[in-house]
Amino acid sequence: MQKYIYTLLFLIISGFLVASDFSSVILSENDFSGPIKRRDTLKTDTMFVARRMGNEVKFTLNKAGELGILLDETQMITMKKDGFTGFGTKNPQYRLDVCGTIRASEELIVESSEWCDFVFDDQYKLQPFEQRISTIRKNKHLPYLKPEAEIYENGIPVSETLNGLLRNIEEMYLYIEELENRITALELENKNLKSAQE
Repeated sequence: MQKYIYTLLFLIISGFLVASDFSSVILSENDFSGPIKRRDTLKTDTMFVARRMGNEVKFTLNKAGELGILLDETQMITMKKDGFTGFGTKNPQYRLDVCGTIRASEELIVESSEWCDFVFDDQYKLQPFEQRISTIRKNKHLPYLKPEAEIYENGIPVSETLNGLLRNIEEMYLYIEELENRITALELENKNLKSAQE
């Protein structure tokens, strides 16, 4: 694991030096990883400091095996020994933990182990609408979705939320189909009544 951390650190430092135009400085992996291979030589968490144009970048590696990148004493990136990586947080709780907004110029792909198209199976039992609306009014949120308080506390799980929203939409189409059938039956009944009166 340490070799991967050192390699990652080497790539980050190399990229920083290229971006900063430090053409006179040449580092190899051995130059910075050699002194920290033995834990007893780790006097401080800071392994590398670069200052340029009023800015300072620090790379740290503590005794717990956590790698950090600081910009002007603000922790920007944290990588824990278990591989959990945080941007803007010192204690990432997920494989990728970002404190802030994420922007993607392409797609964000979220995999799901279950999808809700099963509602269109002939065997699917749609809850009677009266029960559904009663449950919604009682719980004050749509079924298959987390309640407001839980979302405020734990955030929104994206794949679960998408699945819940789509299931609600698909079930609404089934309710609409029921209404359409009732309207058609009423129109036919009305037409037959009019024909009988004439």
